[in-house]
Amino acid sequence: MNPLMKKLFLSKVWLSLAAGLFCGAVVWWLSIPLTGAREPFDSAGLYYPVAMFLAGVFATFPAPRHGWIAVAGIFMGERLYAFLLLPETRAWWLFGIVVNILIFSWLPAALGAVSVYLVYHQFNKRAGEHT
Repeated sequence: MNPLMKKLFLSKVWLSLAAGLFCGAVVWWLSIPLTGAREPFDSAGLYYPVAMFLAGVFATFPAPRHGWIAVAGIFMGERLYAFLLLPETRAWWLFGIVVNILIFSWLPAALGAVSVYLVYHQFNKRAGEHT
C-alpha cells in the first residue's frame, strides 16, 4: 500500500472511531431529555435499540469496511460519557462493561454498521459493473 493510501485509510479509520465515540456519548446524552431515564438501557420502549442502530449507521459512514471500529467506538463512547459525566455510575463501571458485552447491548449498533457496509458493498459492486 502506498503512503498516500495508507494515510487516507488511517484517517478514515480514526474518523470512524471518533464518530463512534461521539455517537455513543450522544445516545446517553439524549436519554434523559427524550425518555426521562438516566441510563438509556433503562428507558421504556425502543429508544435504546433504535438509538444504537442509528449510532452504528452514522459512525460507520467514514469507513464502511471497518464498521467494527465504529461499534467499538460507540461502546467506548457510552462508557466514557457515563464515567465522566455521571459520577454516581462510576462504582458500577466495570460491572456495566461486562454486562453490556454479555447481553449484547452493542448488537443494534453492529446491525447498523453491517447495514451500511452492505449498502456500500452493493453500491460499489454495481458501480464496477458499469465501468
